[in-house]
Order: sequence, then structure tokens, then C-alpha cells
Amino acid sequence: MTTTLCVVIARGGSKGVPRKNLKKLRGKPLVAYSIEAALKSKTLDAIVLSTEDDKIAKVAEDYDGVEVIKRPDEYANDTAPIELVLRHAVKELEQRGNNIDYIVSLYGCVVILDESIIDKAVANLISTGADSVSTYALFRRPPQLAYT
Repeated sequence: MTTTLCVVIARGGSKGVPRKNLKKLRGKPLVAYSIEAALKSKTLDAIVLSTEDDKIAKVAEDYDGVEVIKRPDEYANDTAPIELVLRHAVKELEQRGNNIDYIVSLYGCVVILDESIIDKAVANLISTGADSVSTYALFRRPPQLAYT
């Protein structure tokens, strides 16, 4: 059986926007949007939240079907590569007897309102045999406006 794991990545120590994964949008913390999109997806077999932060972990614990994996401090800083965060999550699950074939990584601060994006990306990854798939959104205004 093919197993597709979703790792929602949410760190507590953001410096640009402190505690950004817990900032509320329409009454919910940003990280909740990524969790909810993952839960609605039809292609994900397991969903974990990788964090070092207890308050972020608490958000995930309110959702059935989401497991929290506490990541070590060395994977929870400005310089830790996402690859190491993902490897840590996979290693934790494989030590419990899970076999992971595909990994979907979602950032806790990126609001996904349409879970079909996840399903299309997974389908594309499997059908093409690619090593990875990334999604992007067209910025319809000058990018400099994102900083104002």
C-alpha cells in the first residue's frame, strides 16, 4: 500500500512576524487552515504537525487525525533546512512501523483554502514519477507591494 504523509511545518520562533503560525485570520490561527486543508484532502494517509512549540501543538491536538511530532531545537531555528525537519518526521513515524512513500509538506503560515491543490500536486507527483512537485501562485500586482 502506498502511504502519503503530510507534514505541516509550524515553528514558534519566527522573527519577522513573531508567533505568526498562531496569528488569527477570520477567527482561526493560520496553522489551522493548513491542518484543515490536509484533513479534507483525499490523497493523504497520515497528517502530522512538526513543531517545537507547545501552543502550536495545542492547536493541532484539537483535530482528530493529526499527530504532533515535537521536533528538536536544532531543527527549529532560522537556519534549519526543511529537509531535516521532514526527515525527522519520517524517521519518527518509520520507527513506529509506518512505511512512507510520498511526503507533502505544508507551511503552517500559508493559508490553503482549496484542498484540491494538495490532491492535484500528489496526483502530479505520482503520475510523472518526479522527485518533487512545488506549487506557486501568480502574483497579480507588482511584488514590491507585498512589503508595504
